[in-house]
Amino acid sequence: MRWVLLVVSAQPMEYRLRRTRLLQQLSQPLLLFSGGEIARTAPSHAYPFRADSNFLYLFGPCEPGCAAFLDTGNGRVTFFAPARTPHTSLWTGPRPSFEALKQALEVDEVLEVERLEEHVERLSAGRPLSALAVADERTTQRAQKLTGREMSFLNPGHLGPPEVLKALARMRLCKDAQEVEEIGRAAHITHEALLEAMRHTRPGLWEYELYAHLLAAFARHECTEAYPSIVSVRGEVLHNPFRCGRLQEGDLLLVDAGAEMPSGYAADVTRTWPVSGKFSEKAKAIYEVVLSANQRCIEAVRPKVRFQSLHRLGLETLAEGLVEVGLLRGKVEDILEAGALNVFFPHGIGHLLGLEVHELGAFGDIGRLLSEAEASSGETVPKQPKLRADITLEEGMVFTVEPGVYFAPLRIHSPEFQKSFAEFVNFEEAAHFLEMNGGRGFGGIRIEDNVLCTHAQALVLTSMIPKRLEEVEALAGAAYSVRDLSL
Repeated sequence: MRWVLLVVSAQPMEYRLRRTRLLQQLSQPLLLFSGGEIARTAPSHAYPFRADSNFLYLFGPCEPGCAAFLDTGNGRVTFFAPARTPHTSLWTGPRPSFEALKQALEVDEVLEVERLEEHVERLSAGRPLSALAVADERTTQRAQKLTGREMSFLNPGHLGPPEVLKALARMRLCKDAQEVEEIGRAAHITHEALLEAMRHTRPGLWEYELYAHLLAAFARHECTEAYPSIVSVRGEVLHNPFRCGRLQEGDLLLVDAGAEMPSGYAADVTRTWPVSGKFSEKAKAIYEVVLSANQRCIEAVRPKVRFQSLHRLGLETLAEGLVEVGLLRGKVEDILEAGALNVFFPHGIGHLLGLEVHELGAFGDIGRLLSEAEASSGETVPKQPKLRADITLEEGMVFTVEPGVYFAPLRIHSPEFQKSFAEFVNFEEAAHFLEMNGGRGFGGIRIEDNVLCTHAQALVLTSMIPKRLEEVEALAGAAYSVRDLSL
């Protein structure tokens, strides 16, 4: 099994140093859980196991059902794993012995997780105990009983003690060289997957046929998809969960996908390209607006720049471009103050990336968690959706930059929007985009890259993935010969 191989190929010193750093910031012993398998159709038929991100950060990949006790009193780390029995070996194969785990993980002791409550009572010696909730509800209930605290993975206020969350958030925010390398690997694998999808695009295919190319590329590198991939000609549906549309002439295909490494680190990339291999004149104009916003935001990345400033720059660039193409009118600052850009761009400019696609997403408002002063900047974002991470950029932070322009009927035909934004939005022109492609509509365009903040500027970890208009056109359908396309 995958975790068996990883436990000897990981770099235990890095994990040990992280645990030491964490312990130095805590006042109470900490009990962490990897989480267990989650049933899919029956208790014995589970979803593929993926350890909790905080556990991965401190110990690396592991089998289901593990736990760890980090003792602030003496600095010792006790690891808990499922008992090794002939029965489990029959079904899942041989697992490393407890002694092998101890050596590989560089922990002080490995004990049976089946006797966790008994061991924790002895190890805690009556001291208050901290723990973090995980996605597996049964494990979270176990943690709740052991700590006596109300816990919930879905509620940031009950995820765990603020002391623990702040320490882990501060550590995980800025990536070390090993983490950046893993995200970079995920980006290269995502590059391969997207090229396969681009090259095999042509009218007449179904969206799920191109989705298969993504999954095959991920599987070749022992990766999974980091989230349900979006493969859709209905790009105006931001998180379109369906892949059952048929590609037709004139359509734009939006693909948002990312590989997740066995270590848990992920990429998150979006590219949009023409099904026929050539953008229409209107599509070219909108594509260049989005690309300009993507590039300008990336160029502005520096340490000490506020993420909110990047968001504002993205809004300004999109608004300027849409004024030029006739979809918006008026002064850019007035358009943004009114919130009229919301008609075409209803989401934030990006989010943190790392062990999770939305890194530290379960922690809630990271800026507010780390510092009330940092979260309350005087700068405001005009009537746009709340930023996922309103923080000041630091060297080592990895995040996405993902502007887009979307033509959603529910927004363009909305009486409320038409009344509120009549001064700034050319709804008549916008409606023409809904009539394109035989009434199927224009769809949407998003261009998303993964960016590392360095000491001086941005390093684009996904720079190898084509996004210039000419490059995208050259790749779309390149797997087929002229004769093939005529069939």
